[in-house]
Amino acid sequence: MNCATALLLGELRKGGGLLVITHDLALARMIGRRMIVLRQGAVVETGTTAEVFAKPKAGYTRDLIAANPQHWPAPVPHSGSDDTVLQAQGLALSRGGQRQVQGLDLALKTGRILGVTGPSGCGKISLGDVLLAHRPGAVSGGELPRLALLRTMLAKPRFLFADEPTSRLDPITQREVIGMLA
Repeated sequence: MNCATALLLGELRKGGGLLVITHDLALARMIGRRMIVLRQGAVVETGTTAEVFAKPKAGYTRDLIAANPQHWPAPVPHSGSDDTVLQAQGLALSRGGQRQVQGLDLALKTGRILGVTGPSGCGKISLGDVLLAHRPGAVSGGELPRLALLRTMLAKPRFLFADEPTSRLDPITQREVIGMLA
């Protein structure tokens, strides 16, 4: 449980109320006693959180729960070439006088997917900036409409830096975008 969630739950224990609007089903399951599932502004299902997760009645709710990454199929093992698309050794970078990356070694092979994760401000985008020789129109799935991602994928790039491609998307759309990237 993160700090913000702990603070909210602490206030709730003091007698307050809490309304959480989220795409994060794990968070909804953890803190919610009751749950309302909305689609295009309409209520499609309501009930206790335990009931909704255990026996979802609406097709949309079933799709939403199934779209959770823990239910995604395992990735298909890569059987292509082992050509190196991107390589870095001993990479270090600082921004604004603060060290963000130090001693990073990486090699990205054709057909492989490398995920970089961390909290906001830790240097993910800076790392991408350094690794890319050029940024054609600042291609970033988190910054541009999903159509830009599709357009980029149609060009069959050898390397794609996708900055938070599923940011602010519901789980079903997240699964679709990740499937498109994979």
